[in-house]
Amino acid sequence: MSDLVSFLTARLDEDEKIASVLAGDKWGWPQPQPGFADHVARHSPARVLREVEAKRAIVALHEPLPSSYGEPSVCPSCWPQPWIGTHPLAPCPTMRNLAAVYSDHPDYDPEWSPGF
Repeated sequence: MSDLVSFLTARLDEDEKIASVLAGDKWGWPQPQPGFADHVARHSPARVLREVEAKRAIVALHEPLPSSYGEPSVCPSCWPQPWIGTHPLAPCPTMRNLAAVYSDHPDYDPEWSPGF
């Protein structure tokens, strides 16, 4: 498992844990803070959990495939593509963009930057 996959998996675990706590029954909700209701309305725990599930599926599809003979890892979902003249090296643009959401996290590696 690559560092980027480990990083994304850990961030998704954190998102899922927080959303799961907030998705509890009506007696399990924390005391509302200013802006809390607006935030929950826009980013409901149920939606966050669906997003985590979808992102996990994307990470699984794009987890780097180790190459043989000491070559760099490639993305199995992005390769082979007939319109790409070379093998897309891992991490692919999809994984870089997923990780960019967490660019303010202390474990984020600037090398993963998608360049936008």
